Amino acid sequence: MRTRIFTGAGAIAVVGVVSFSALAAAIGGCAGDPNAKSRTVTTDATVAILPEPKLITTAVGTPEELPGVDTSKLNAREREAYWRWVSQLYAPCPQIAASIADCVKLDGACAACVPAARFLAERARAGAPSNEAMAAFQLRFSADVKKVDLLDSPVRGPASAPVTVIVWSDYECPACGFAVPFLEEIQEKHPNDVRIVHKLYPLSTHPHSRQAARAALAAQKQGKYWEMEKLLFENQKSLEDSDLEGYAKKVGLDMARYKRDYADKAAEDVIDRDRADADKHGLSGTPFILINGREFDLSFFKLGGDLESWITTEIEITRKDAERRAVAAVGAALTGEGRGPVPPVGTGVPAASGASTAPAPSASTNAGPSSAPPAVPAEPKAAPKKP
Repeated sequence: MRTRIFTGAGAIAVVGVVSFSALAAAIGGCAGDPNAKSRTVTTDATVAILPEPKLITTAVGTPEELPGVDTSKLNAREREAYWRWVSQLYAPCPQIAASIADCVKLDGACAACVPAARFLAERARAGAPSNEAMAAFQLRFSADVKKVDLLDSPVRGPASAPVTVIVWSDYECPACGFAVPFLEEIQEKHPNDVRIVHKLYPLSTHPHSRQAARAALAAQKQGKYWEMEKLLFENQKSLEDSDLEGYAKKVGLDMARYKRDYADKAAEDVIDRDRADADKHGLSGTPFILINGREFDLSFFKLGGDLESWITTEIEITRKDAERRAVAAVGAALTGEGRGPVPPVGTGVPAASGASTAPAPSASTNAGPSSAPPAVPAEPKAAPKKP
């Protein structure tokens, strides 16, 4: 089990700062397997320390109403916490050296500031301690956007979609099976705005996970990856070779070709490639989910509520960001200024990099069943960079 704690102003530097819900989520996690050579897994509880955020040292003042941010449901204590956070945390926009509150007041200068303020208002409403709220903000709005090469991985959704969700999973991992319906639903709900990319990370603790991954890759060769994935996750306790052949027949594969592709060393090469890529980006357990390059960390965010709000706000921000860039480009053409590319306000990443946005959820909505706890990575990973 791996938990995160936050150290910094107002934080309590002990494991107890992690919420009960986060600890409950950690219990059901599939352990990480970062040592590809020895295939060893550390199962002892570990703690990852998030860095202290960069805060603005200024008088907080009396809480104010910010345009576009509804705080009417906050009580006095929650309002004070929310106002302290938006007054002391820097705006998630690299070109604005001001607090979130001041950024919101600039009226449209940054597409991500209003969503960031809403995000913190929701955290205050939920009763999150300052250390957890600030840590979640760091994860959600960090300039550390991971750039992942999609290569030939299975993709569902258009390449033009503003939101790309990449998930590494293990077919024998219960937490991965739990996550699949949420990811499927979000893509079906936003077919033009979301694409799902699946990568493989079979754990050595699951004896059938590699052969299931080979079967999935063999199905992909015949254009039946998603049909095979569904059967594998629905039958996680029946993944013997004979079972896999049965699923291959059920989805209509050419069995002679399936057997050749299943035994091909190229499948192992793809699996090892995906694992190495995930390790590079900080995976310490499955499922490992990135939304436009930022980790949907299951110790802070819930599949049953936060995923939908994260996605819809991400779509909103990318659209506003595109509109702002278009207006700036027209202005530059008219004045002859600004010959270079206009950086996206919501990312902290140059426009030329191809990375996406840095939104925050505005409100939690129920995206599906949430009674079973999602996974939390079991091994420590690199902490997010300071904003």
